[in-house]
Amino acid sequence: MNLSLNSDKFLEYFFDYLSKSGVSSNSFKYYRSDISHFSGWMILKVRTWGIFAESILEVIPFIKASLAGEYRDFLIKNNVSPKTVNRRLTSLRHLSRFLILSQISAFDFMEGKSPAQAEAFFLGALAGARGVDKDQIEYDGMAGLKSEITKTLKVFLGEAGSN
Repeated sequence: MNLSLNSDKFLEYFFDYLSKSGVSSNSFKYYRSDISHFSGWMILKVRTWGIFAESILEVIPFIKASLAGEYRDFLIKNNVSPKTVNRRLTSLRHLSRFLILSQISAFDFMEGKSPAQAEAFFLGALAGARGVDKDQIEYDGMAGLKSEITKTLKVFLGEAGSN
């Protein structure tokens, strides 16, 4: 994936990933809204640190598990319904998985995974993307797993023939 993307292209790839992952059209509509809401919250958050950001791409380097928890607390404190809070957190889990699959991030900001747990997470993400059980994926360590993830992501995004 071309990492010199603009924010619109990044979101297009993310939403394409969701669509090809089998997310229903109704859920897809909510996920778009949820990611927009989180992006706005995150942009305002990093601005309080004196960092000027205007897009989700500019705030990705600052996303970490503690901020995901802070966002959850923000939603709860502002009387967002539990159903909506859970859905928004599910949307962030999809975003975190996409960032890992696209190799933009090696860390699951929604789970705070250790390196050993990350391998299991990568394997689960790959299995989910391929629609198979984890035990059906063959790979040779983390390097092999990352290679398999890259191949699968390129197929998802229709870039199988590109570098």
